[in-house]
Amino acid sequence: MLKYSIEKTALKERILSVYFGDDIYVGLGNKFINYSKGKILCIHEKSVRNISGNENFIGCCSYDETATVFDRNGILVDKIEGPSTEIKGIAFHENFISLTTRGKTTWILENLEISKILEDHTQDVKGCKFYEDDLYTWSYDNSLKVYQLFSLDHSWELMQSIEFEDIVWTVLFFKGFLCATLQNGKLIIFEKIDHQWIKAKEIKASLSPVYCGAAMGEYLGVICNRHVLMILDSNFKKVAEIPDLNGGCDVFSISYNSVLNKLVCGSEDGTLTIVNLTLE
Repeated sequence: MLKYSIEKTALKERILSVYFGDDIYVGLGNKFINYSKGKILCIHEKSVRNISGNENFIGCCSYDETATVFDRNGILVDKIEGPSTEIKGIAFHENFISLTTRGKTTWILENLEISKILEDHTQDVKGCKFYEDDLYTWSYDNSLKVYQLFSLDHSWELMQSIEFEDIVWTVLFFKGFLCATLQNGKLIIFEKIDHQWIKAKEIKASLSPVYCGAAMGEYLGVICNRHVLMILDSNFKKVAEIPDLNGGCDVFSISYNSVLNKLVCGSEDGTLTIVNLTLE
């Protein structure tokens, strides 16, 4: 049984990305803010597109072709410039930072210095994520690329390319599975066999694009039909849903805090929604 309560705050600017670590971070228009502390960390020239972090850093990337990195105390570590086009995704892993761009490239920095530029995609690279020391990138070219780090020379090499029937909006990892969410509303589930991701099942989940989702402990949450949170179990069966998270506008980003058992959602109309969850 699902029990929940919802807190909504109208921030009045489009929210493209949220991140729930120790604090809640929000990309509010062109501002990167620590919402929990009511602090603006930086202001970009264009919209903040994506937020990510790890145990040491929190950072965001922007359509203004830059990314900003802060330590966990909110102190600016670096402003990254280099890609001459919009930066759409950012991810952290140990001392690596990955940036994906509209220019079809993925930039990898090691210790804040450019280490490698990956050029395997043929269209805008929409996002990136590290998982178990591998790097995953997805693109408007309807593909997902998987890169492995070779520790001897710290090079990232393409290990697998997965083709889809439509655009991949995000990639989620849940219970050892990989879940790709698509423009056509499908969830494509993969399992890893002999170091390769093999398609296990396909779910038609939404009439509209599935822009985002999050692993939530024993459950997986995905945003379907623009603003409905669908909750799936480990067999990818629907166990519950929360309708109308924000009054009807697209939810572009969600992030889950496993300690507090809370989910934060950001939407097109600037509504920030915090969902307090009890799943029994």
